[in-house]
Amino acid sequence: QRTTSLCYAQKGKPMCPHLKASGMNILMSKDITSRADALKRLAAFIPLARRYSSARNYVGAEHSQVSRLSPALARRLLLEEEVVREVLGQYPLFQVEKFIQEVLWRSYWKGWMEMRPEVWTDYLRQVEEAREEATPAQSQRIEAILSGGSGLGIIDHFTRELITTGYLHNHARMWWSSYWIHVERLPWQIGAAFFFSHLLDADAASNTLSWRWVAGWQTEGKSYLIRKSNLEKYCSESILKHSQGISQFADGAVESILPRSVKKYPMAPINDYPEVVQDKGKRLGIWVHRDDACAEIGPMSGLAPVSVAAFSSSHSSEQYQLSKLSQDFTEEVLQDALQRSADHFSCPRVFGDSEDFAPSLLRWINENKIEEVLTFAPLVGPVRDQLPRAERELAEIGVPLRKIRRSWDGALFGEAKAGFFPFWKKAKKWLAQRTDSGELQLEFREKC
Repeated sequence: QRTTSLCYAQKGKPMCPHLKASGMNILMSKDITSRADALKRLAAFIPLARRYSSARNYVGAEHSQVSRLSPALARRLLLEEEVVREVLGQYPLFQVEKFIQEVLWRSYWKGWMEMRPEVWTDYLRQVEEAREEATPAQSQRIEAILSGGSGLGIIDHFTRELITTGYLHNHARMWWSSYWIHVERLPWQIGAAFFFSHLLDADAASNTLSWRWVAGWQTEGKSYLIRKSNLEKYCSESILKHSQGISQFADGAVESILPRSVKKYPMAPINDYPEVVQDKGKRLGIWVHRDDACAEIGPMSGLAPVSVAAFSSSHSSEQYQLSKLSQDFTEEVLQDALQRSADHFSCPRVFGDSEDFAPSLLRWINENKIEEVLTFAPLVGPVRDQLPRAERELAEIGVPLRKIRRSWDGALFGEAKAGFFPFWKKAKKWLAQRTDSGELQLEFREKC
């Protein structure tokens, strides 16, 4: 059987020098807070990428069968294109297609949400409504489950892991959310907010839309049901020992609670942000935020800003009820991003830690006499939610905020119009045509 595969032709060149394998112990760490950490973890995973497809569903204590790169990708300590390039530099696509698809899922969700931003605003409203409308009995049960006291051993194990580490294996996320929705019959929005509060890799699109899918809101008539046989097949013995109450998930015992109807969201046009930046001779400031921590890589890399800055807002953290672990992680990521950016651009860096974002932004602009602010376009989610007030205040002082989009996002977001696999078909074709500075070239080849 002849299979068309996709691979990088490396012309005899070794792997990126930053990606020297550092041993499997990197996969056991609880988080990634710097680009150096992320590069080491990617290097450690690459030798295992070929077995990802067969091993990825198994859930153990160490998660060494998956890449654990999601926190780095969510904050863009690593770029999706970098991960794809390095993995395909070692393997043809047919050997690692499932892993490459998982990387592209994040781009798909983001693109889908960018064209339907009302999903996010509806979700935020629904979280508050669900909390207000919960009965005393529901509120008591919600509190018990979210503190690890559901009485179901495996669920409580995963709850403690999430709170403690800020991470859950994807299969565990599906089981937990299915239990919350279809067993406990609790509002999916409150469960999604709990995940968003604690997951280090949470972004608005991936988290919200994944919960909608499990609940049957994303693909009408389809939901995901937790099953005892699935748990027993894919959980390690160390997890299965928490077997209290597992019989509740016997095959056929859990019935889906599907919505009566699913709201159809009209598609909005993708914002046409530029992917190339020209220096207009103004005093530039570059704003780095949690959606993209690599300002020094890509279209802004050749600029000469007078300062780079990032901001932490306690008001925003409280609004989304972010855990201290999540807040600390994001702050460390931003501090690392600022250090790298300041070194690259040879300019001062500023980290603003205050109650609100807009006043910190204005103070930075005034103190550095900045005439124009550049940033990677924030995605649907917390960063973009802060923009309306900031942009109004910037307009009052005549300082434009220029948003830039990476070519990866520009090429892929607009293809997320329907389901993932039509998107993947187009994305794979685009990858096949992509070149990287003439050094790494994607090409099709035939395998017998």
